[in-house]
Amino acid sequence: FTATLAELHEAELLLHVVDVSHPAHEEQRETVLAFLRELGLEPVPRLTVYNKIDRLPGDDALRLARAAAEGPVAVSATTGEGLDALLLRVESLLAQGTERVVLVPYGRLGALTRLRREGRVLAETAVPEGLRVRIRCDDATAARLSRAIGVASPRAD
Repeated sequence: FTATLAELHEAELLLHVVDVSHPAHEEQRETVLAFLRELGLEPVPRLTVYNKIDRLPGDDALRLARAAAEGPVAVSATTGEGLDALLLRVESLLAQGTERVVLVPYGRLGALTRLRREGRVLAETAVPEGLRVRIRCDDATAARLSRAIGVASPRAD
């Protein structure tokens, strides 16, 4: 279980699935969010998925579906309702940026703070020349980071 939790830090996206038909679903959702904060997972992108909308009264399901355009996605795993929208949102969130690799010389390790703030650091590996960092960011951010670090633009891998 501990190894599984450690893997969460490597995730590109967390899907937080909430059983919206449960009477205490909001409290359960808050408990999970608190646990994610405790694990230091705030930087990991997260999408809330309200499942079991087929068990809700019609008005409640409709309200959730309307809210899904900008926030959580409302689905029914049983009926398939909302699954297409969920896949589109996941694809959209994962497409935000390209994975790149940059070598940060040991003398420039202070730049790691900026890398972590402006991009999504996926992995770090120590090599003789410095720290090899796998990061996800858009092209403009990659150009800014390369100037800040003083190295060639991070390359896509």
